[in-house]
Amino acid sequence: MINNLLVILVAVICFIQLILYIWSKRHMYLLSLKLPGPISLPFIGCAYKFLFIETEDLFKEILSVINSYPKNPVIRFWLGPNLFLIFKDPVHVEKILISTKVIAKADLLKYLKTFAGEGLITGSGIEWKVARKHIQPLYGQKFVTESIGISNKHINRFMEKLMERVDKPKSCIHHAIHLCVADIIGEAILGVEIGAQKGRNKEFIDASIKYYDVVYPRLVKPWLQNDFIFSMSHLKDKTDVYKATMNKFMDSVVENTRRIKKTGKSVVIDNFKPSINDLDKIFMENSKVLNYQNYLHNLITLYAASEDTVAQIAAATCFCLGMYPECQEKATEEIRLLVGANKTNITFDDVIKLDYLDKCVKEALRLFPIAPFIARKVVSDFQIDKWTLPSNVSILISIFSLHLNPKEWEHPMEFYPEHFDFEAVEKRHPYSFIPFSAGPRGCIGKLYAQTSIKVLLVNILQRFKIEADGKYVDIYKHLRADISVRSKIGFPVKLTRRKL
Repeated sequence: MINNLLVILVAVICFIQLILYIWSKRHMYLLSLKLPGPISLPFIGCAYKFLFIETEDLFKEILSVINSYPKNPVIRFWLGPNLFLIFKDPVHVEKILISTKVIAKADLLKYLKTFAGEGLITGSGIEWKVARKHIQPLYGQKFVTESIGISNKHINRFMEKLMERVDKPKSCIHHAIHLCVADIIGEAILGVEIGAQKGRNKEFIDASIKYYDVVYPRLVKPWLQNDFIFSMSHLKDKTDVYKATMNKFMDSVVENTRRIKKTGKSVVIDNFKPSINDLDKIFMENSKVLNYQNYLHNLITLYAASEDTVAQIAAATCFCLGMYPECQEKATEEIRLLVGANKTNITFDDVIKLDYLDKCVKEALRLFPIAPFIARKVVSDFQIDKWTLPSNVSILISIFSLHLNPKEWEHPMEFYPEHFDFEAVEKRHPYSFIPFSAGPRGCIGKLYAQTSIKVLLVNILQRFKIEADGKYVDIYKHLRADISVRSKIGFPVKLTRRKL
């Protein structure tokens, strides 16, 4: 009798807890009923769509869901018990990104925090606010202009590497660019010689790009978000190794900086003072808010975001110019006329003259956005058109969908730099193109990234003619994503010596 009563009591308590849980989320459920979206199952929501999907096909499946509702500006998607609202209309996106009610990062991104902590990209609290306030001014035009000498030095070495590939069969250009950019960022920001092009620090170089592969599956597969299940997966061991490698390297960066500062000097490379000098000062002066681990996390963020963005978009632009030779010749002619065919030490003044090359880079950013999605969380009820978004609802902005919207782009599935002619830009909603995000959380290194990409491209186009197969519509079938949009087949190109 007592056992029966105990069972009944436990059942009643569980039922009450379930009712309270449902009641606490009633606003989400009511909103969800008003919006289109795929069928949701108990406990896992729509995550069943990812059950038997390989990591490299997750992006394709997410796009399939979004593209299934072409006429709906908002789509609901339950990922486990979490409601995501997917937005792809530039009018809505603008309201979201400029609002302080949607400035917090989605809870889902806590898995990226394993590596980046409360850094510039993943943080939302006081640490993020303090760090961003002090770090953002470091990467303005002064830094960009003065650091180009570092870029030129490593690019000259990179050109020698590319010479070895002249007239050879097609191969992916990304890896070579990646090593060059790692050397540039290592000196310009961290103040250390990484020596990636010389084969040094391979463990760190690999970890800094492979850690995306262990984070992304956990973001979209709810069962991997369970710590116990994750601890038994092969991803856990890789996570631990990559995390330890990256932290160890950044720890050595700080140690090197402070060892030099103890002598009363600053870190100086080729008469240039890397930003690590100012970064170290910022974190020492704000140590009550920004602890040492936060320092390492921000260094990881600055390095990884800068390196991946510059390398990825430079490689993507090369690939696109190879597929669209008429655009390549137009960009090359502009360089020949405004910079010269043989100039090796490119300056900021050289770069800002190159209007057509700038359009080519922007078009590559449109087709291969650095981040295909932005995940945010509503911190207090937020009205957008006829919908009231309750607090704790997660928002997913589909940058990839914005960038391929046929209503905004004349040739959405083509590499067409003329999309960025003045007249075309004036007709288009400004939030149709947001490769560096926008609003209070916009990228602080936008100018540095764009300039670095163009310096690389000028050097490449001065010396080489690029050939690549197909058109964008062909490579679209092979796109994948971790944090950035990439190609499963890489960016294979053939190089021949250019005669200007």
